[in-house]
Amino acid sequence: MATTTRTLYDTFSGGLGLGSMTITNGGTGYTSTPTVVVPAPPAGGGQASATATVVGGIVTAITVTNPGNSYVVAPTITFTGGGGSAAAATAVMTTGIPGEYSGETCVLLTFTAHGAATTIDASTYLGGSNGTQGFQKYRISSIEWSTDQAIAVTFTGTGLTEAITVAPGQGSFKTPLVNTTTQPGTAANADVVVTPAAGTDGFMLLKLVKEDFA
Repeated sequence: MATTTRTLYDTFSGGLGLGSMTITNGGTGYTSTPTVVVPAPPAGGGQASATATVVGGIVTAITVTNPGNSYVVAPTITFTGGGGSAAAATAVMTTGIPGEYSGETCVLLTFTAHGAATTIDASTYLGGSNGTQGFQKYRISSIEWSTDQAIAVTFTGTGLTEAITVAPGQGSFKTPLVNTTTQPGTAANADVVVTPAAGTDGFMLLKLVKEDFA
C-alpha cells in the first residue's frame, strides 16, 4: 500500500557561508532599521543573518551576524520594514573548495504491500545540486535489507544506471556501488530510485556518499 521514507541523518561540510554584503542601492526614506532577509540554503543547513545600519534615511552598511553554512550559491538579499524603499544588496560568499566538500545521507525505506518506485531526490538534501553547483552524484556505500520480494536499486541519468537488485530475505551489501551515470543539468540531479516488486513488505537501509561536487 505504501512506502515510508525516513532520513536517519544527512550531513554536508565545506559549503559556502556569507562573508559580507555589497550595498547596490541604499534606498530612501527609512525611518527605522529595515530587516535584512537572507534565505536559508535551498535544502536546509545553517541560515545566515545580517543587520542593516541606516543614516539619513539610507542604508549605509550591513553587518553579517551569522555566516550560516551549506550554501552552494549566493542567496538573494531583500529588505523589509523600516518605512523606506528600494534598498538592495548582494551577498558575497566565502570561497568554497569543491575538493574539500563532503557529506553522507542515510535513508530507511519501509515497504507495506507496495510495488511502486521511490526516489531519493538529492536536491532536497544538504549541498544538493541546483543544476550548476552542489554535489552531482550519490555513491552507495552500503545496503541492508529484510524483504519478502526482490528490490531493484538504480541511479538516474544516462549510462549504466543499474546499481543492484537484492533477492528476497535478509542481507547486507557493503561493497561501494559507484555511480558512473551522466547526470542531467537540472536541480533533480543525483537521484537513487528504489523499486520493490509488487506487494513487497519489509525494509531497506541505504547509506549514500555525496560525490562529484561542482
